[in-house]
Amino acid sequence: IRAFLNETVGIEYFNLRVLNSKYMKALGLSQDIDLDKLLMKISKHNSGESVVINAANINELGITDTEKPLLSGINLIIPINHKNELIGVLTFGCKRSGKAFSEEDIDLLKSFASQSAVSLENTRLNVEQINNQKYEEEVNIAKRIQNSLLPKEESAHSRLIISGYSEPARDIGGDFYDIINISDDKVLVAIADVSDKGIPAALYMSQVQAVLQFASKIFTSPKEMLSEINKQIYSQFSRNSFVTILLALFDLSLNKVQVARAGHTPLIRLRGSMVENIYTKGIGIGLDKDNIFNTNIEELTLDILPNDLYMLYSDGVSESMNAQKDLYGSARIEQLILQNQNASPDTIKSSLLASLRTFSQNTEMHDDITFVILKITP
Repeated sequence: IRAFLNETVGIEYFNLRVLNSKYMKALGLSQDIDLDKLLMKISKHNSGESVVINAANINELGITDTEKPLLSGINLIIPINHKNELIGVLTFGCKRSGKAFSEEDIDLLKSFASQSAVSLENTRLNVEQINNQKYEEEVNIAKRIQNSLLPKEESAHSRLIISGYSEPARDIGGDFYDIINISDDKVLVAIADVSDKGIPAALYMSQVQAVLQFASKIFTSPKEMLSEINKQIYSQFSRNSFVTILLALFDLSLNKVQVARAGHTPLIRLRGSMVENIYTKGIGIGLDKDNIFNTNIEELTLDILPNDLYMLYSDGVSESMNAQKDLYGSARIEQLILQNQNASPDTIKSSLLASLRTFSQNTEMHDDITFVILKITP
């Protein structure tokens, strides 16, 4: 372009300056703050029209004495606009002939500005597309890693039939469930929900799950495990983030289950034709330090019987919404379990997912859906 302008119009100095931060970021351009501010000021003063710089109008343009040196060598400024948005400017020096710019000259240079706008927009879109592809690839990798953290084998013990499910509201989520074999006859079932969403939630989730795996090898009760998780996590969480967790430790040799929860939804138990919500005291992980947290955690030990059915779930299940903003609610969960009391956990899982789809009427998910259903065999 410089060679063409030199030949046709006789212009030796030519420059293209991008002033719009969106385009600068996409193109990886740095900013000459003082000059860019001045060019933006001149463009706005002249309502986005071409500006000839000369001694007669320099004061009319509101240019101060300290700003005048910045315009050294610039005799003409033509804005580059795209859809009424200022992208940048073309700046030109004087003509070799010393003559003023004619209307024909300015019209020709305006056509260069229009072509520059198209070129810059196409480049920005291309860069944006490449970045989106990179982001999607990274999200897909994170999603695969997150899926790999879910338990692969859900037959943790011959007397337990377990079926779990986790679906993030976005590409990656903040819910998880885990099934950990503590010993030959002890199985820990855990479910957790991070208050954040997306990538921050996924990072917190993986951190909490790692600490849980560690704590389950050191401590013998769910309450102690929750205490250790809070101790390790508290200082690393932002103060507007927290995690709710429900732990159920099944001892198949003693036919007992120890339950503790840190602010999570209750454990549901179906025994015969009676559905119970098992509440224990507890506040979310990361909300308070050791003393306050530990004094608010309660552990409960219950007998387990053959054919007992248990369900751990995140609030994304009970708070699923339809188009009318109605909540699915815990009562529907209890009713569905009761209606399927003789079914396998896998069958109940399929029935619950079908019920949620019917209820939501294809309404967009606003929270992760995670649950674990397990049954005690004779």
